[in-house]
Amino acid sequence: MLIRTLKKFALIMLVVVVYQNWGKIENFVNPPPASVAQSYSQAKVVMYATDWCGYCKQTRRFLDSKGIA
Repeated sequence: MLIRTLKKFALIMLVVVVYQNWGKIENFVNPPPASVAQSYSQAKVVMYATDWCGYCKQTRRFLDSKGIA
């Protein structure tokens, strides 16, 4: 009885995980065309931040290291 319940629980968890990650799975199976990726690379980023915020500083450094903004 316990094994049967655990199998049902595992199946339900698998369905939930697949449902939550469906967008990632769909993009992996059917990647967007190159024109879409190119338009994303030309998109502008606006970051609202303060001078005193440590997280803002880290994010600025990260974006600068990736050549964004």
